[in-house]
Amino acid sequence: MDLDRLDRASDYGNGMVPDFEEIADLYVPVANDHPRGQQLSERLRSEWGIFSLTHDEINTFLSVVLQDYFTENPEVQYGLVMPAIQSGTKFFRAASILSGKSWSEFEDVIQYRNRFHNGLFQPDKLIYFFEQMISDISAGERYFRARIIQENEMPLTPDKIGSAPPEKAAAGRLNATGISYLYLGSDQTTVVLEIKAAIQDLVAIGEFEVVTPLRVIDLDMLANLGPFRISDKSSYLINRPILLAIDDALRRQSTRQRGEVAYVPTEYISDLIKTMTDENGESVDGIFYDSTVNPGYKDLVLFNENKVKLKGSIKYSKISKLIPELKPYAATE
Repeated sequence: MDLDRLDRASDYGNGMVPDFEEIADLYVPVANDHPRGQQLSERLRSEWGIFSLTHDEINTFLSVVLQDYFTENPEVQYGLVMPAIQSGTKFFRAASILSGKSWSEFEDVIQYRNRFHNGLFQPDKLIYFFEQMISDISAGERYFRARIIQENEMPLTPDKIGSAPPEKAAAGRLNATGISYLYLGSDQTTVVLEIKAAIQDLVAIGEFEVVTPLRVIDLDMLANLGPFRISDKSSYLINRPILLAIDDALRRQSTRQRGEVAYVPTEYISDLIKTMTDENGESVDGIFYDSTVNPGYKDLVLFNENKVKLKGSIKYSKISKLIPELKPYAATE
């Protein structure tokens, strides 16, 4: 950026100066020997996810962006600060997605203690962030679905390559047992990897076309929302650790040892997204996210498959080889 052009009166930077002033107001000066005190530049780098600069570069940037603010608050520029809103306070709990608890504490409660009435989750707090993550998928876009089948099932009828009937719907990352969604992927290889096909397995692959534009929650935006599109910056500061933890949980790869209970937290997130409506009463159609088995390709989960249509005939293939990627691993004590 051209820092010489950046000031409160300029359009350059799209109002960045007021944004950073709001962020700086969320911190209070503390004594230099305070155990939790840090410079503002360190706080912004670790707590907001908006910088890939060095400590000195951030200070140079802030000295320009917050020039007027620092003139009135020199102790914020040169001293140590900490968040004005501390965990454990009534305001913090009221603004927190999980009522002041961490994501790991929520996982423990919803998996093993109280699944339906735990009182921790404040849905409107998370929906506020999801509303910033709505994306459109145009008509004409194409995605794939794969199924492992037996030879005596060939040829499949079109309904057999769609979502499973509710009585056969097994638990998945984003659906509970008995709740049937249509899982699609942007690449044929990816959808085969997603179903964990093994050598000599026979797989059926269908290609689906989006026939009506889709409104989906793009979960890849979760870890990178940033404060500039969020009007309530205090809520972002309080909840960013939870947003990052949800993002990590959604990206966690499934293994053969992963039990059904492990999916419960992310199934809860999916159910919450399904309830979302905008000011016109329009709901979202599904969830869009980066494949956990083949990064760079996308998975699409649709709550209702009536906006996509099978195109052409179902293709059949036999898995001839799998090439594993071996990564060094050391067991922890």
